[in-house]
Amino acid sequence: MNAHFWKHLALVPLAAILFSCPAQPDFTVLVNPSSSVVVQGKTLEVAVKLERIGNFAEAVNVSLTNPAPGITADVLTIAGSSSSGVLIVKSDASGTAKLTEPTSE
Repeated sequence: MNAHFWKHLALVPLAAILFSCPAQPDFTVLVNPSSSVVVQGKTLEVAVKLERIGNFAEAVNVSLTNPAPGITADVLTIAGSSSSGVLIVKSDASGTAKLTEPTSE
């Protein structure tokens, strides 16, 4: 083969062929209790545990989605260096609700 052929062949980026990408970072969430009733005027502590997948190291915010009237919880932020926290669910004098862990779609 002539030198002209090798010159053009050397321009092919071989690094792209050798590049491997780690698994997509992700996480799963476990809560305990997975379901419970929040009684009027009381609080419920919900233990939240993250199982980090693929070197996922970002902070995760945990909050209630569409809580019943009178049910509140401050956002729980689980830092990237942590894997658990406690979500404090509060019920005012007018609210009682059953909490359930969402199912995966």
